[in-house]
Amino acid sequence: MLSPECPACGYSPEPAYDPAPFGDLWIRRMRDIIYKNASKSWWFTQPTYVCKWLSGIIKAPRTVLDVGCGYGRWLPAMMSTFPKTVYTGVDRIAEHISQYKEKMPEFNWVLGDVSLADGPFDLALIMGTLNPKMEYAKQDKLMRAVLAKNPKQILVSFDRNSTGILPDEWLGNKIATLEIPKDEQGPMQNVVVWLYHQHRQRRQSRQ
Repeated sequence: MLSPECPACGYSPEPAYDPAPFGDLWIRRMRDIIYKNASKSWWFTQPTYVCKWLSGIIKAPRTVLDVGCGYGRWLPAMMSTFPKTVYTGVDRIAEHISQYKEKMPEFNWVLGDVSLADGPFDLALIMGTLNPKMEYAKQDKLMRAVLAKNPKQILVSFDRNSTGILPDEWLGNKIATLEIPKDEQGPMQNVVVWLYHQHRQRRQSRQ
């Protein structure tokens, strides 16, 4: 079975790929990476590469908000890179959040909107959540909710081939760009990553 559309945002990555083996085995693998420094699988290639890059340009964040955390792919990389970080994952898919609350209760899990997460946050991750398949109104609502948490820095990934809405529509002060080598991209291809400082007021919405 190849990549289904995300129930939350309707996005189906290109090229299609096998979905993550979500369940007890997946959660055990995540725990081994976080707590036992186990070798990282193909699924965690991109987060590991990005977090290593991030650690060289920012202070270790005390709090992280993972917007649309999904399968939790970014959790192991964040915690193995920044072990003192307090992590909060937000997603609209009840299956994901309920399993994580039961199996990984030492982290914060929120079902529903970003507005329900308790801030403030040093770093917000918007990795794959802002995508070309989302309607502008939904993207605008999402970004407003993230900015309302007033994160000091925002890390965003986007399809480099997209002709749709880009994060610059909402964010200012882009401070770094990462082009991910093909052999480090894992299942998410054609991705570019931007890091922003959240100091500039959001541009006015489109009419």
